[in-house]
Amino acid sequence: MRGIICLVILAISGLDAITVTRAPANTGVLIGNNATLYCTVTNIGAGESVIWKKTPLVIGLDGSSTNTAKYAIIGQYNVVVMNAQIADEGQFECEAGGNQYSIMLSVGDVPTGLSIYWGANLNTPIMNAANNLTCQSTNSRPPATFKWYKGTTDVTSQALTLNGTVNSNGYGDSYSYLEVTPTSSNSGDVYRCEASVPGRDNALNETMTLSGGAADVAHSLTMMAAAILGSFVLSSYAH
Repeated sequence: MRGIICLVILAISGLDAITVTRAPANTGVLIGNNATLYCTVTNIGAGESVIWKKTPLVIGLDGSSTNTAKYAIIGQYNVVVMNAQIADEGQFECEAGGNQYSIMLSVGDVPTGLSIYWGANLNTPIMNAANNLTCQSTNSRPPATFKWYKGTTDVTSQALTLNGTVNSNGYGDSYSYLEVTPTSSNSGDVYRCEASVPGRDNALNETMTLSGGAADVAHSLTMMAAAILGSFVLSSYAH
């Protein structure tokens, strides 16, 4: 009988144990905006606390912020980072009931420009040949990541993305290359490039539509060969 009573007491105690109902997750925010870091806690018992850190400094204890100009504790112990700046980027920690959770806050800034064009300075792609459809993002923080779509189909896995030089504040350009082989049958296909940064998916996007006005590589090479041959024949006659 005594054992049953002990089990009942333990069960009831377990129901009252501190609980994290929404665990923290890595978060992105645009520079100048507010970011909410979630660590939603219920059933806080006597002697239990919720501690927030901007590693390694304590920024919140239970419902109180140590810096009310920068951090606010809202709801059930979630933290709002106000007017996020580059210096706010980094690791945060939530400690609740002996459990510790780490969160990375990333601060982004949208590109100043996005352009889509055919590589090798081509105004139009060459038909029946592999062309690099290029998407260039300018001066974002960090260099933007890309998604590519052919119509509504995600073809990002087929693209290659490279970053340019990144400055000391984390700003830089990025480039993504998608190999496309235009043919007469896919004229009218629409390709879309989306550039994203922390805090803003699809911050900017551009599209390119394949048209039938592209030069046919086979025809171009044939005409070039004919021109070279004609030049050779005329030169022979001149001699």
